[in-house]
Amino acid sequence: KVMLLPGFRSLALIAMLDQVGLLDKIVRIDSSTDVNDLINGNVDAFDGYNSNEPYTLDEAGIPAIQFDPATYGIQFYNDVLFTDQRHTNRDPALITAFRDASRRGWISAFEHPEKAISVVLNHYAMEKTRAHLRFEANAVHDSIMADVVEIGHMSPLRWEKIRDQLADLGLVPRGMSLASFIFSEPDEGLRWDDLQPYLLAGALGIALILAAVAWVIRKNVQLQDQVDERISAEQKANHLATHDYLTGLPNRMLLMDRLQGALARARRHDQTPLLAFIDLDRFKLLNDRHGHECGDRLLTAVARQVELVTRDEDTFARMGGDEFVLLIDHMPVDRAAHEAERLALAVLSANASLQTDVQVTASIGILTIVDPQGLTPDQALRMADDLMYEVKRSAKNGYLIRACEGNTKPDTIGPAEQQHARG
Repeated sequence: KVMLLPGFRSLALIAMLDQVGLLDKIVRIDSSTDVNDLINGNVDAFDGYNSNEPYTLDEAGIPAIQFDPATYGIQFYNDVLFTDQRHTNRDPALITAFRDASRRGWISAFEHPEKAISVVLNHYAMEKTRAHLRFEANAVHDSIMADVVEIGHMSPLRWEKIRDQLADLGLVPRGMSLASFIFSEPDEGLRWDDLQPYLLAGALGIALILAAVAWVIRKNVQLQDQVDERISAEQKANHLATHDYLTGLPNRMLLMDRLQGALARARRHDQTPLLAFIDLDRFKLLNDRHGHECGDRLLTAVARQVELVTRDEDTFARMGGDEFVLLIDHMPVDRAAHEAERLALAVLSANASLQTDVQVTASIGILTIVDPQGLTPDQALRMADDLMYEVKRSAKNGYLIRACEGNTKPDTIGPAEQQHARG
């Protein structure tokens, strides 16, 4: 049972559930907006804000697992200001003033959090504690990445991804134009007050020309600086949208894009892509015994160790939790076992660097794609995932290698399979 907001108000979660194939497998209940329904066991999952409900659950002493749509490449904008074209054309100055006032409010709240907390506590959320509001302020600051991206910045590329994800759900036409969707104030031009000093100095002749040239040069330099800052901010935002925040590895969205390209190249050039799905054994035990900070250090160490034994053109991605995937554009079938051993040793090296009493190993499912015809990225990833789970269910700390042709299940290719349990 999953409690979601009515209609499509829980849109990011709906897109996430649809992407992982669970949307039609849940019992959906309209949200009561009361997290006690989760606490009391009335539902199994609850749509909440990462800036609010985690604090309530922690105060109640209830451990909870959070599923963040961003981990699955679903990064919708929140708290967006909307207007219509009629108002934009009629009074763009009013729209600009309203937007800038809202932005100044956010900036002021982040610069003076305790003052903002006092205002909210005294006038809007009297039932909350100062500690609760401080948790919420810190969570919101981290979510919007205020130190990296300018408050109010809208990335056209990110809106295109949102449009495509909404189209996958059948909510908007595919390829819908986003022209004029993001508001930008019209050029104000030069006003009389700005020109007056130059007109009064007209008698100076050549001095006026030199002043105008200097002004233009200064404005061009300022404009170039602004363009460079915006490009840098957008590049950072695009990187964050396609990479895991903890390890810096490519995320699921970027992996699927590169897997699509690898399959296309394999069809053209008769290559044999390799897809390895890695799950860390006893990772939960490590977290329970030594804390999530220790678990995060292991995930980062695994990322660095595997990067040392792979090539720049290979893709090593974090899928979320303790699951990783390695994509190699071309790898002969007889070299797959060697690659599995290198991955397993990299995990052992990462675990050894922590010097704990928990021996974390790897269960690895490796799919060598002999014939990619008719095979989709989702099918290939699912096959590799199934192979990993076969290792997980049997002995763990090992790997299973099988070849596949097209979208045929790999377990039908008996002679090309190989399984190994490491001691």
